[in-house]
Amino acid sequence: SSNGTTLQTASLRLGGPVVKLPGGDLTATALLERRREASDETVNSSSFGGAATYFWTPTAVQNVDSAYLELRAPIVGASNDVPFIRELELMGSVRHDRYDTRYSGSSIPVGSATGPFPDEAATTKKLSSTNYTLGFKYAPSQDIAFRASWGNGFLPPKLANLRADTPAVFSDFLIFLLNLRDPARGNALIPGPLTILAGGNPDLRPEKSNSFSAGVVLTPRFVSGLRISVDLTSIRKSDEVLNLPIFFYLANEGSFPGRIIRGA
Repeated sequence: SSNGTTLQTASLRLGGPVVKLPGGDLTATALLERRREASDETVNSSSFGGAATYFWTPTAVQNVDSAYLELRAPIVGASNDVPFIRELELMGSVRHDRYDTRYSGSSIPVGSATGPFPDEAATTKKLSSTNYTLGFKYAPSQDIAFRASWGNGFLPPKLANLRADTPAVFSDFLIFLLNLRDPARGNALIPGPLTILAGGNPDLRPEKSNSFSAGVVLTPRFVSGLRISVDLTSIRKSDEVLNLPIFFYLANEGSFPGRIIRGA
């Protein structure tokens, strides 16, 4: 069985000068975009090393509508002959994104050799965000320039972060190869078969971020072709999405009640 993801994008971009400013042309860039990402849905099974593996990929669809506008305004240019201001440019942008994500849910058919598996409920999630970036560039002379920017960001969960992954059953042989040990049994190898349900979480919140960047660019005239730049960038993210390995759950079972179910 084969499965995959289909991505379709339609976009319209416009850009160019708008009005004349003292330092040059005010330029604008605008973008309208529609993206659609959809995963296939397949249920099949195979085995490897004595382990039965179910290829289970429930359908997930994400539609994204985006609008973007950026303005660059040269306030002062070299031709203006302003003391201590060879160049001063301001920049600003705004972007709005609207996300519509639909997850079909899924159910492994009753009668599977190692089932039954719990059903995944269908979910629909609608999110939107408006984000900004502000920046400037200031050059007191031809030899040095300063630049800085601030912005915020928004990143919704990907389809792979929302839908369930491939349920699998590991045999004693694979458990030995992966060295999967249970701290609750004196760190002994986990007795097979080991059934693993993994994958996404349809209730994930989007990632958010704030960023700040500042730097200096040196282009000394007495050294032809030399350019030196130093930048400091700080990014703070919240609600970051991570994929945790099996070992993490085994070592922190008390923080995830109900995730690990043992036999007799």
